[in-house]
Amino acid sequence: MKKLFCIATLAALLTACGSNSDDDGLPETFANHVAAQNYSEAVAQTIGKNQWGDINPQSLVEFTAKLTQSANSMGAYKFHERVASEGIGERWRKVTYLIGFEREPLLVVFTLYKPADKWLVMDISYTKHFRIDNGQIITK
Repeated sequence: MKKLFCIATLAALLTACGSNSDDDGLPETFANHVAAQNYSEAVAQTIGKNQWGDINPQSLVEFTAKLTQSANSMGAYKFHERVASEGIGERWRKVTYLIGFEREPLLVVFTLYKPADKWLVMDISYTKHFRIDNGQIITK
């Protein structure tokens, strides 16, 4: 019984250590809103919260409209997963998610910056035109 408890505790600790604490869960928030087909909240709760970027309200509206159109053209949402994360130091990070739909997946790349105690989404880009070459994600 002690052995089972130790294994369960270790598994819980490893899960906690592997969480998205290195990005405040912002990419996961975006993906969860996409899963719920709430595209305006996906944008508002991530890049829309960045008060310092070169982002004007009209560009957020346009980005949301394009995201909605792209997602709707790919069929029903199926899954999302974090497929890559890389950083420079402790305050800049690029996180890549694969969001799967009925017809094809969407590759979403988040550029994050942490100037103080919270992460900011500096940019979100997405494409359905990508491939894997020697283990690297290549976008067209």
